[in-house]
Amino acid sequence: MPLLESDPDVFRYAWFSRRTDAIPHVDLLGARGELTTLGELYVSLRHEEECSS
Repeated sequence: MPLLESDPDVFRYAWFSRRTDAIPHVDLLGARGELTTLGELYVSLRHEEECSS
């Protein structure tokens, strides 16, 4: 994340993974749409707008 945030060539980025049981804990959302532990972590990370204010 810090690499993406600091690279001037990166305009946007997003988490992308399909739902799978092959990789445990990869989903940001649970079955009912609630944030998983990983989802909560991803949402809580600082991003450039927060860093520059």
